Amino acid sequence: MRRNKLNTRLAGCLLSLLAFLSACSHEEGPTPSPDSGLVTLSLQVKTSELPATKGEGEENTETLDKPNEYIHSLIVLLVKEDGTIVERWDDVEEDKDASMVTWTSPNQISLETGNYVAYAFANMESLPDEGKNFLSNLTEGGDIGDLDKTVVTMFEGGNSYNPQGRDNPTYLPMSRRYPFKLTKDETVTIPLVRMLSRVEVSVERDGERKEPISDFSFSGFVDKMNLFVMPDALNDVTDFSNDGNLEIPRSAKVVTPEYSKTEHLDNDASFYFYVSETRGSFKINLNLDGNSIGERTLTRTVLVRNRIWPIHLMIKDTQCKFKFEAYNQPIGGAPEYIEPITDERNNYDLSVKGGGNFTLTLDGVYPTGAPPGNELTITGWKIQNRDAVQDILHLTTPQGSKVIEGRIPSKTNGAIEMTVVATEEGGETHTFTFNLSATDFFELNQ
Repeated sequence: MRRNKLNTRLAGCLLSLLAFLSACSHEEGPTPSPDSGLVTLSLQVKTSELPATKGEGEENTETLDKPNEYIHSLIVLLVKEDGTIVERWDDVEEDKDASMVTWTSPNQISLETGNYVAYAFANMESLPDEGKNFLSNLTEGGDIGDLDKTVVTMFEGGNSYNPQGRDNPTYLPMSRRYPFKLTKDETVTIPLVRMLSRVEVSVERDGERKEPISDFSFSGFVDKMNLFVMPDALNDVTDFSNDGNLEIPRSAKVVTPEYSKTEHLDNDASFYFYVSETRGSFKINLNLDGNSIGERTLTRTVLVRNRIWPIHLMIKDTQCKFKFEAYNQPIGGAPEYIEPITDERNNYDLSVKGGGNFTLTLDGVYPTGAPPGNELTITGWKIQNRDAVQDILHLTTPQGSKVIEGRIPSKTNGAIEMTVVATEEGGETHTFTFNLSATDFFELNQ
């Protein structure tokens, strides 16, 4: 009996020891037990290079970066499918810069398999309304609420993003909502998206004039943006194909004052600045030797975040003075005067609703930036590519006429480019491009 009792005590101790060791192994081991139904997750945040968007008429797409376009401060949230916050991490660079490219969670998490959403936010303190404040109440165990629908103010009282600023740099805000399904032990990487577009401006002179350029301004971008791009398919796209689907907040208004650069620019000027994600009409103004060259309306009408948008501004020696009238095809009746739009390449864009007959009257040529009364003496006009556009535009006036009459088709595959050459007294020529197109009668302005 003593032997049996001793054996029973020893067996009991052995079972207790095994249970204790098993408990210690489960709590302290980095990987859950295969029988626990849990898997291990590590989170990583990565800031990629800023992708350059291929400009219209340009051949190459590059990726470019400037110092301090990466992470200075970071907030990461891990959220269940039902909106419950599982974990939160806060991190900040010790040095006063934004050079952190990749961040990895300091600990692994044991989770049930299923659907999750990871959120990452960088440099929120750069927002004018201290954007990090809307994240302050999002703590572990709490609910994510309506974070996905958050609208933030990007600009307030002007353009202020300057990551390269020496004394008080303003780093680029970044965000990303990243849903994923967890089925096994893995590391999930969240690709951060910068919440701004970078506009890169270069200026070319198409002629002999070398007067200094000054007082550059860019307008049309808005003050408010969705915290996350909508639709989210635009996060990882670098071409123009889906940009027309961009959604911007209804409350967004055009920033006043616009971005401006008042100092004199070199003849081969090249510079960049940051603007908000916007659908709209973007305009450039600048002075040539103190005189305005006239407003340029850009051909691009959509700016999506996390892109580089190159603008190559062409300044020609001369401008064309003309009048354009159109007769709406389905209606007829009195002619409608069409306000010309000069684009960044110094082309004249003329769009007629519905298409129809038009009259283009060429009135003269004057030096760019010159006040009225400085017209040059023109002895002749010629449509340089008349053979190419004759049948498309149904031109009815003879070659050399100052009055060009024709008809714009109601449906065109892009603009019809008509090139006109004016010959000055003495034989010097001046070339101008007119882009003629039709738009739908019921097309709404975005």
